[in-house]
Amino acid sequence: MVLVQPGAMRTGFASRAKELLEGEAARSGDPWADYLRRLKGSGLWGEGRAADPAEVARVIARVALSERPPARVAGTREVPLLRAFAALPDALKDEVFARPLGLRRPRRRRGERGA
Repeated sequence: MVLVQPGAMRTGFASRAKELLEGEAARSGDPWADYLRRLKGSGLWGEGRAADPAEVARVIARVALSERPPARVAGTREVPLLRAFAALPDALKDEVFARPLGLRRPRRRRGERGA
């Protein structure tokens, strides 16, 4: 069994998702509308680094024709970084997404403990 991890690819996914976000922002109103618009305009979509789907297809074809493929194959150059990112503590990963969206952790009251 082989798992090809494709990573970000240039498809219509991000543009369709952004269209839906704009519609949802208009429907939901404040305070969600501001957040959804920040999400829409953020660089979190990976479009600038996305690979051509044909490149990933070539990787898949090479693996499929290989006599002894490895168990895990990176479909794009960013996959090793994504694997490393996944190993980080959750609080650090949360910061990567929270800052561009203007989100902050709620303040704890004295005596409160985290979940």
